[in-house]
Amino acid sequence: MSSCTSTRRTTICPTTRLTHRRYSSHLQRTTVSTQEQTFYYENIEGGHGGAADNKQRAFMQVCILMEDVVTQSAAGDDTMSRGVPVLSDCEEEDADDLSTRLPSTVHTSTRSIQASLEEGYDMKEVLGEGKFGKVHKVVRKGSKERFAVKVMQRADSLGELKALADLEHPHIVRLHEAREHEGHAYLVMELCKGGTLIEWIGSRFEKHMGKEIYMHPSTKQVGRCLWQVLDAIQYLHSYNIVHRDVKPPNLLLAQGGSNLQLKLADFNLATELQGEVLTARCGTPGFMAPEVVECHYTELCDVWSAGVVFYQVVTGERLWRQADAEAHYEQLLAETPLKLESTAAWSNHAQGALDLCQELLRLESQGRPTASAAMGNPWLQKHANFAEQGCCAIS
Repeated sequence: MSSCTSTRRTTICPTTRLTHRRYSSHLQRTTVSTQEQTFYYENIEGGHGGAADNKQRAFMQVCILMEDVVTQSAAGDDTMSRGVPVLSDCEEEDADDLSTRLPSTVHTSTRSIQASLEEGYDMKEVLGEGKFGKVHKVVRKGSKERFAVKVMQRADSLGELKALADLEHPHIVRLHEAREHEGHAYLVMELCKGGTLIEWIGSRFEKHMGKEIYMHPSTKQVGRCLWQVLDAIQYLHSYNIVHRDVKPPNLLLAQGGSNLQLKLADFNLATELQGEVLTARCGTPGFMAPEVVECHYTELCDVWSAGVVFYQVVTGERLWRQADAEAHYEQLLAETPLKLESTAAWSNHAQGALDLCQELLRLESQGRPTASAAMGNPWLQKHANFAEQGCCAIS
């Protein structure tokens, strides 16, 4: 398959992130540390349109800064959901150009961090450590509220970051505070305790007569899950923000247990939709929409990814399992139209569930519903449990 063409120079960067997760494949279901390839194709020269308003610019800066969201698994193990991207194997000499546009963290001693935060927080254990620095758990003095704090190197837009603190959504990981110390920005973020959605899916496999069987979630659970994902997406889209990497490892559980309360995280690939289309191919193979593979897409690519997430929550399986990205792209573009099978997993729910998933996974984006429109689907309206979530049904 030929790569995307552009009149501007294009850098092709497979970025590696460390991920601690439980595989949901039939073959492996133990908690492991693995390197997951996410492909990022970025046009180096210029953007996609004119200047955004101040609130959108502030939101985008936080999206980029919120690369690492620290989670705690239900078992009590502290894990880091995603690592900071590492640029490598880029064509030509554009890696330096791109790296100047991405924030980085710095190795800062525990003593230095504690000194800068001691007025309002007590420093606790290190939750994660990687090539670019450490993420610590902190406790706010007087309230015992727990947060994750990350040290960022680029603090030139701290004022806008502080102004953004009150822009929040119940299904997006929240930035609580941003402060400056000796040229660095300290981001105090929400600490989620329930692990990731991919871990939750993996935990539902049980052995039965020598076979791994997926214990299918209830209709209430799958409806709640999809509603929350779409709710986060439509909120971003209302600010012309496209996430571009919606998938189970990037959906955090606020608490453990069966009562799913999801938070969308990892905004490293998020971008602003200023023109008619986006042309940079980026995301994770298996969750990228076909129009992203073809380098001509809009915010509806996130709706496709939500459909893939929905499929995996219902069935316990990924819709596509190819290890090779190019092989996956070839199969994805050859599926015309994509037809989902009515398997036993779907029979646990009313027919409307499969129909809704099919709508979200329309190959032609023009026929795909927006996130807001999908939230008005009759099946989802019936099974999303609005009262329990504090949500209101869309009329």
